[in-house]
Amino acid sequence: RNGMVHERALLLALPSGEDAPAVDGLVDTLRARNFAILGQKTRTLTTEEAEAFYKEHDGTPEFMSLVAAITSGPLVAFALELPSAGAVLASLVEEEGSSFPAVHVSAPAD
Repeated sequence: RNGMVHERALLLALPSGEDAPAVDGLVDTLRARNFAILGQKTRTLTTEEAEAFYKEHDGTPEFMSLVAAITSGPLVAFALELPSAGAVLASLVEEEGSSFPAVHVSAPAD
């Protein structure tokens, strides 16, 4: 590390179906932006896990659609690190638009 403070971020990507090429392309994109990929795990969330994950949205009109989206198939969770990781990742998702399979981006507070 070059003396810069690194920030960790969580990216949950939901490829359409079992779209391995999309995941490989996502990894390439993240590496091209100099993200360190600290971990990567594929799994499907249960409804209960999704409801707990989105608990701050409970009672809002979008709550059920968020839960439905994140439980619709396997997702790939990435633990990432980079200076200003949250901002860089949010910018990347915005630039890529619908071609970027992100369903959640967060930069946890230390």
